[in-house]
Amino acid sequence: MRKHFHLLVLLLFLFPGCRSEPGVVAINHGTIKKVKISKPLTLLVEEFADLRDKPAYIGAKQDGFGTNTGYIALEEGSVAKMLTAYFASAMSLNGYKIITEHPGKNIANHYDAVVRAEIINFWFSTYLNASHSIKVRFFVLSPENGEVLWEKIIEAQNKEKLEWDTDFETINYREIIDKTTTDFLNSAVREFASAKIAANKK
Repeated sequence: MRKHFHLLVLLLFLFPGCRSEPGVVAINHGTIKKVKISKPLTLLVEEFADLRDKPAYIGAKQDGFGTNTGYIALEEGSVAKMLTAYFASAMSLNGYKIITEHPGKNIANHYDAVVRAEIINFWFSTYLNASHSIKVRFFVLSPENGEVLWEKIIEAQNKEKLEWDTDFETINYREIIDKTTTDFLNSAVREFASAKIAANKK
């Protein structure tokens, strides 16, 4: 009996199996770098589409065995709304005129192009490393006929090595996620500053 009890204690220690309540974080971003753009286009930015399997969460807490012990969620709002707003702001800071409200008819008279995006990945993990990845597919469309003028997948990732005895509750989720979000936004601005977009404008 005592042998079985000791075995049970060992199993509970190695595989706790209990899931904590979702962690909640507020995400921001750092400095958006200024880049030179060939022409300050007027862009209609549609709300990003979140194609992830778990759109309600932005990551998971995992122990050293890879067991999921709880999810991480935004303090408020959705990843789609947040990334759309941050992207629109970053582009505006770099000289683009950004419109987020669809005017309805005669769209070609209002915008040079339409920006549509799909969130493929936005996820934080604590398995082996504290890492955060963002992956978004962008489309730039003609306002006249919806033709795809430009398409690009933009990614960003940051990771921090964890020691075997790391207390997972002390990991600064927000700092890592904020840095990845900043890197992603700066990468997006650089890509959109490419002359290819302006050259494809009809």
